[in-house]
Amino acid sequence: MRTSIAAFLLALPLMAAPAIAQNQNVQNEADKGIKTQNSGASG
Repeated sequence: MRTSIAAFLLALPLMAAPAIAQNQNVQNEADKGIKTQNSGASG
């Protein structure tokens, strides 16, 4: 029982990592879009 919990806790970050990375990617793209809009407006 205890080993399965340990295995689950070890696997959790591995499963979450791609989702987190994807999220940061989307955030970066959104930031880029906002920045280009802002620079276009100020220019």
